[in-house]
Amino acid sequence: MNETSSDFNSPFGKLTTYYKLVYFGAGILSLGIIFIAAEVEVAAIIFIFIGIVLLIAALVFFYIFLYRLWKFLIPALISEGLKPSINTPAEAIGFMFIPVFNFYWMFKAIGGLPKEIHNLARTKNIQPLISAQFGIIICVLVFLSFIPYLGILISAVLLLVLHPMLLRDCVKDCERIIAASDVQNESISYKPLPKIDWESFKEYSDLFNKKEYGINYFVGITFFVGLVISRLIRFSWLDSYYDYYYLPEFDFMLIGFSIDLVFAGIFVLISHLVKQSWFLPIFGGAAYFLISILHTVIIQKTMDPTSSLIFSFELIDPIKIITDFIYGFTFFVGIVFAVYMWGAKIWSLMIGLSASYLINKIIREGIYSISSSSEFGIDTFFHGTDLINIIAKLVMAALIYFGFYLHFEKLIGSQNLILGKEG
Repeated sequence: MNETSSDFNSPFGKLTTYYKLVYFGAGILSLGIIFIAAEVEVAAIIFIFIGIVLLIAALVFFYIFLYRLWKFLIPALISEGLKPSINTPAEAIGFMFIPVFNFYWMFKAIGGLPKEIHNLARTKNIQPLISAQFGIIICVLVFLSFIPYLGILISAVLLLVLHPMLLRDCVKDCERIIAASDVQNESISYKPLPKIDWESFKEYSDLFNKKEYGINYFVGITFFVGLVISRLIRFSWLDSYYDYYYLPEFDFMLIGFSIDLVFAGIFVLISHLVKQSWFLPIFGGAAYFLISILHTVIIQKTMDPTSSLIFSFELIDPIKIITDFIYGFTFFVGIVFAVYMWGAKIWSLMIGLSASYLINKIIREGIYSISSSSEFGIDTFFHGTDLINIIAKLVMAALIYFGFYLHFEKLIGSQNLILGKEG
C-alpha cells in the first residue's frame, strides 16, 4: 500500500463535520454579538444561543478526534519498541476533565501529541507535516488566553486556526504512517474493530446495567464535570446566587461542587441498579429530593456553625418536595425519552435535556401560581436566565454523550485485547 492508494480508508474519520461546527458556530455567535451592538436583543439571544450550541458540539468532536489519534499512536509506538508518554487513550482524554490538573495534563495529551507522531514517523522514514512543538505552542496560548482583552483574540485564534490545524496535520501524518506501514496487522489497533452499536440503543438502562458493559464511570466523571460547568455558567452570569444564601463565593461554590459530586454518583448508581428504564425517573426524582435536603442542611450548618448537622422536619416544605421531585423526574425523563426515541446521540441528549428543563419550569411555575393564587402565563415567566440554564443543559448533554463514547471505546479495546490473547 502506498500513500496515494485510492482504496485507503482512514481509521480517524473525516474532519468535515468538526470544521462546519467550528466555523458555523463562530460565525453565528459573531452575528449575535453584532446584534447586541445594534441593540436587537431578541435576534442577539437567538444567534448567540445557536452559536454556543454549535461550538459545544465542535469541542466534543475535537476530543473525539484527539481520542482516536491516541488510540492509534499508543499501540503503534509500543509495536515499534517505543514507550508512549500516555498509557491509554481514555487516560489521555479523561484526565483533561480533572479541574486544575488538566492544565498540566494538556501538555501531555495535546502538547505531546505531535512529538509522539514524530517519534513514530522516524521509524517509518517519514517527515511529518506538523512541527513537534506545535502542541506545546497551543498549550502556552491556552494560558495566555486568560489575559483580559488580549485573551479574546488568542481564544479566537486557538478556536478558528490552531485547533483545526492541529487535528488536520496530526490526522494526515498518522494516515501517512499507516499507509507507509504496508501491513495493517492486529497488533496495532487501526484495523476496524467489532462495533458495539451503543448509539442505537432504545433502552437507556442497557447503557449501564448489562453485566458485559459494567458501570459507566466515564459517564459519572463527565456528568460531574457537566454539573460543575453548569454551576459555573449560572454563577458567572447570575452572581446573585451566593447572596441568596448570604455566603462567601468560595463557601457557596465548594458546597455546590460537593453536592454535584453526590448527584453524579447517584446518577450512575441509579442508572446501573434500576432494570427498567421508565422506573429511572421515579428514583431520580426521589434522589434529587434527598440531595436538596442535604444541600439545605449543609447551607444551614455553614451559616450557623453552632447548629447541629442533623435533619429537621422544619426543612420539609411540601411545595419544595414536589418541585424537587419533579426536577429530578423530568431530568431523567429527558434522557430516557431521547434515547428511547432516537438513541444515545449528542443531538438527542441535547434535545432531551433542554425539553426537560422547559417542561420542568412550566410545571413548577404552575404549582407556584396555584399555591400563591397568582396568575400563570407562559408569556410572562420565560426570561434571560432560562437561556443561561438551557446552555448549561446543552453542555451537560454533550459531556454525557462524551462519557458514553469514552466508555464504549475503552470497552471495545478491552474486548479486542481479550480476543487477541485467545487467538
